[in-house]
Amino acid sequence: MAYTPTYKELQQRVALLEKESKQNQRFEEINSTLFEISNAINTTSSLGELYKTIHLALSSIIDTTNFYIASYDTIHDSITFPYIVDTVDVNYPPVIGISKTASLTAEVIRTSPSFLVINHDHCKLL
Repeated sequence: MAYTPTYKELQQRVALLEKESKQNQRFEEINSTLFEISNAINTTSSLGELYKTIHLALSSIIDTTNFYIASYDTIHDSITFPYIVDTVDVNYPPVIGISKTASLTAEVIRTSPSFLVINHDHCKLL
């Protein structure tokens, strides 16, 4: 005799399939974004255009309302910001000394980890 799953087991299986489907959709969005950025590296004519393309591409998978690209100068131990979009702060200093600044960017440079800061109020489908 064949096994007949219970209603609860079927509900759990449907929930698992829905979760897997959302994860697969998320992976597809990330892969598409990475492809778009990779393509832009080969087709854009300037760094400014590339930065803007990266910003727009990432906006489909993360909140990029406030977004910047930072460049670290190892010789002078400083950060510059070649691309900034910020709805709060409009004046970024042209150069920030790492050892003198307590910032998330400086912390990443000092400790060299990769990490993601998540604001749960603004998270998209994970």
